[in-house]
Amino acid sequence: MTTTERGIPTMEDLRHLAGESGASISILMGPHRAGSGTRPAAVRLRALLHDADAALAGSGKGEADRGVLLGPLEALLTDPDFNAGHHQSFALFRNARTLAQYRLPWDAGDSMVVEGRFYVKPLVAPLGVAREFLLLALSRKRVRFFECDEQDCAPLPVAGGVPDQFEEFLALNLSDYKHMGRSPGGQTFGLGAERDKMDRHFRDYCVALGRGVTAAVRERKLPLVVAGTGDETTAWREANDENGMYGGTVEESPDGGLSERELAAKARAVVAEWKPPEAVHALELYERLAGTARTTRDLNAIVAAAAAGRVEHLFFAPGARVAGDYDRIVGHVRLSGEFVSRNDDLVNAAIADTLRNSGHAWGEVPEGGAAGAVLRY
Repeated sequence: MTTTERGIPTMEDLRHLAGESGASISILMGPHRAGSGTRPAAVRLRALLHDADAALAGSGKGEADRGVLLGPLEALLTDPDFNAGHHQSFALFRNARTLAQYRLPWDAGDSMVVEGRFYVKPLVAPLGVAREFLLLALSRKRVRFFECDEQDCAPLPVAGGVPDQFEEFLALNLSDYKHMGRSPGGQTFGLGAERDKMDRHFRDYCVALGRGVTAAVRERKLPLVVAGTGDETTAWREANDENGMYGGTVEESPDGGLSERELAAKARAVVAEWKPPEAVHALELYERLAGTARTTRDLNAIVAAAAAGRVEHLFFAPGARVAGDYDRIVGHVRLSGEFVSRNDDLVNAAIADTLRNSGHAWGEVPEGGAAGAVLRY
């Protein structure tokens, strides 16, 4: 038996879980914080395991087999670390070969599913949400660079040795610049041309900054949010290739009185709407192939195609559940003693088989409905 106790699951972890079959128990549990009023973890887990035992019995599993499956999960009921409380949600997966536990960086309600495969659907869409990002606070006074997550922001050096002040980059005394174009009598001439020149210099500054920032984006594989006035963010976009990792802008001056925490909060709201380049490509491919034999919205057809390894991109509605007999749809003949389930979540089954066969699953359906797919052939 493989035992896994890790942090946040990766997509590779989900692909591994998706490759498992047979009687499979999947449990999600939300946080339990002392004094919060939520029931202790052991009390909640005991109730979920009672339901799991009933579901296994209803699917033909004998008492001895149920005991083998549930034993390692029941051991958690007396584990002091488990009962001490946990500030994050977590997921438990158990079948005859695997016991895996993961932390989840989002709030999950308590749930339990017993099917012929692990219930990975609730984890796929949230894993596609950017929970870490880079933030560039861009202004002509001072540039600041941060690596942020859902709680904090840590400062990073302005990469590439570029100074964090535009004035230093220009090697120009701004106090002298303020008097450029003025005659001794105070008459102004040529100031517009000087402003144009300074705008060009600022774009040059953005080009220089962009080399180091882009390197950090590529190294960390995180989206970038740029905060600045409209003129400053426009100059940044003109000077730098987005490379698919441009998460968006906060069009507000970083020098306007916002704290770093407030600026990061605005950036989190922006990056929550960001889609990774792979998701954008998948949606574009679906739209380009719509109406051809390479796409389908028929869930039964998608389930059969995913089982055969024909689904390249699966789009699903995270809240959709369509019950059905998976084995009947794919033409699987059960052997004597196999786990029996005629009430599978077909959306989850399609996701699991898509991931198992190296396809990709996205928690969004371009035209609504439960699911859509781009087929390999």
